[in-house]
Amino acid sequence: MNRLLNFTLSLSLVLLVLEFSSQNCDPIEYSVFYDSQFTIVPDEIQTGEVECYGITPPFGFQVGAIWSNATIDLQNSFEYSYYVNLGSNDDDGADGIVFVLSGDPAGQLAIGETGGFLSYGGLGGISPSIALEFDTWNNGPITADIFNDHAMLHLNGIMDGSSGPAIDLGNIEDGEYHLVEVVWDAVGMNLTISFDGDVILEENIDLVNDVFNGNPEVLIGFTGSTGGSFNTQIVCDVQVIYTEICNGLDDDCDGEIDEDVELQYFDEVFICQGESYSVGDSEYTFTGQYIDVFQNALGCDSIVNTDLTVGEVITYINEITLCDGESYTEGSSVYEESGVYFDVYQNSEGCDSIIQTELTVGPLFDIVNNVSICDGEVYVEGNSVYTESGNYIDVYQTQFGCDSIVSTELQVFDLNSTFFDLELCEGETYSSPLGDYNVTGSYQEIYVNQNGCDSVVDFDLLVKPVFVTDQQRFICSGGVFEVGSSSYTEPGEYTDILTSSNGCDSVLNTFLGVIDELIIPDSVLCENNVFNLDMNPFPFHEVQGSSGFEDGFYVFQTDGTYNVSVDLDGCILSDDFQLTFLPIYFTETQRLELCSDESLTLEGRELPLDFAWLSGEATESIVVFNGGEYVKEYEYECGDFQDRFVVESKKCNCSVFLPSAFTPDNDGVNDTYGIEFDCEFAQYEFKIYDRYGMQVFYSTDPDERWNGGVGEYYLPTGLYQYILKYSANDPAVAKDELVRGVVTVVR
Repeated sequence: MNRLLNFTLSLSLVLLVLEFSSQNCDPIEYSVFYDSQFTIVPDEIQTGEVECYGITPPFGFQVGAIWSNATIDLQNSFEYSYYVNLGSNDDDGADGIVFVLSGDPAGQLAIGETGGFLSYGGLGGISPSIALEFDTWNNGPITADIFNDHAMLHLNGIMDGSSGPAIDLGNIEDGEYHLVEVVWDAVGMNLTISFDGDVILEENIDLVNDVFNGNPEVLIGFTGSTGGSFNTQIVCDVQVIYTEICNGLDDDCDGEIDEDVELQYFDEVFICQGESYSVGDSEYTFTGQYIDVFQNALGCDSIVNTDLTVGEVITYINEITLCDGESYTEGSSVYEESGVYFDVYQNSEGCDSIIQTELTVGPLFDIVNNVSICDGEVYVEGNSVYTESGNYIDVYQTQFGCDSIVSTELQVFDLNSTFFDLELCEGETYSSPLGDYNVTGSYQEIYVNQNGCDSVVDFDLLVKPVFVTDQQRFICSGGVFEVGSSSYTEPGEYTDILTSSNGCDSVLNTFLGVIDELIIPDSVLCENNVFNLDMNPFPFHEVQGSSGFEDGFYVFQTDGTYNVSVDLDGCILSDDFQLTFLPIYFTETQRLELCSDESLTLEGRELPLDFAWLSGEATESIVVFNGGEYVKEYEYECGDFQDRFVVESKKCNCSVFLPSAFTPDNDGVNDTYGIEFDCEFAQYEFKIYDRYGMQVFYSTDPDERWNGGVGEYYLPTGLYQYILKYSANDPAVAKDELVRGVVTVVR
């Protein structure tokens, strides 16, 4: 059944909702946590019930937070005003304050990380929450910060700029109290924030649902922190005022309900899917709660709240499958052929219920397959596997659930197989109809017989090598060198083809020489080398004095005279040869100190070699008066080398030393840090800085030492940079000196 309903609502008074609270103008009461504390309210902001709080004291590495003792309801609009003072240290002040609306389960104990995270973000960041930071330190692009002091919107403790860009505020580390006004319009879901009278942020956002997951009750609070740099950071709370227009609240805080009230009307409506419902100019077709605002005679809003329910027109789809010859009944209808059929009923809500029947009538099948396979193969029919010849029947159900009979007539043909071994010599090839083979291995060739089945030929092929050998040999004049059936008496290159033990050719290349005298020349080598004597050309020989032998080579490593004799088929030849191994010299470096107004004599090593000073002198020694690098270079057949002298000039009558680390743990050992010196100073200034560039120690007294802290506060383990400026009292060395370095504090 289809209906078209178009309801109109006349503006008659259904329900008047009034709400009154005498507490909507009171200041918020806060509790302080961590390093935060109450502070004095300055004269320039004495505007009523004002409380001021030092979020962090002006020291390094502080953490602070204040939280309201009661929640506020984000379903009500409000205005909230407060002052912030970010201190007056503009050069290296840090880090800032965050205004927070928090729904974090930790409540007043919620806290984030220190430093650039301002006790709001980072590991354990406050969530769910919405926050506006006032940041006085540039932490770089990772947090989307800018060079100037700035504000930035954040959600859920995430401080990466993803909720909005930085808002440039110029310099707010000016020691002034800056007024911040927060206006929340709960009806229009608009959040507006002004800074010193200028609007810096306007956001249209559903705080209750999109940020606080449907919870309207949140805490108001402020967090802040410092790192290596710090500043005064103060918040002064003014008041929160609920500002709903025409909602019956005491807007002027006089204890009386204002005359300008609003009227609210409620109506519950039911229609069927496909119908519509109208209120004024609005038309609605989906289930939901709708608000339409009209203006009454008092000039205030009359609000029509419509709770609309759209009853579903249900269409049930039945997919039905039958076999040929069967029928399907729906109500009073009977169907026997494939098709889509509709039957309409009415449900309990008065809306249509439609039964859509999609009917498929499946056919019956009887199939005959003639199949042939080869021995070793299988034929699969459904869940059946067949390997032997025969007639088989398999029964299936089709996709429609009907029988399908498959008859298989299977014939299995035999396979043929052959195996043989084959040997070849290198360079020979075995050829078959399917390919050529000349590499050792196992091979299989598959042919197809007259039945279409495989005929398999397997063979193992061994390719035996043909050896090619080169040799060098010598004979004396009149001698004969024989290879197989060949004889040679003259020098030259000869090739003989022999038969190896594997039955293949063996090629022997002989390089024959004729000598009447054995000559092995004397040799001079560097001591890090060895002398190798190749005796492979002389199968019959004798060598005396070698230190090793391998593959026909004799090895010599020491000075001496050695004898070698060879037997060339009865012709005996012999020779003595001399080996000399020269020593190895390396470059040597000496580091020397030279006091001012003194001289130093540099000599180097006395060796029987050619040398030259790189400074131009040709004498064995030189005299120097200044610091620098002086080099005496030697020419040598086993490698040139040098004597290097690195001379450092120093003022011998004024020594200053700075250790690289100390341990200020009050154990009486190495607890303080300062210079060690052996002269008087005409000028002395010693400064130490932390990694943020903040000066933590300063002295003009060389006897004064640093205790590892700032005043009574100890600094953490880490690296600290120092700068030392001084000049000695001695006129001979009264030169301004500047020393920079790093000291490690270890606790």
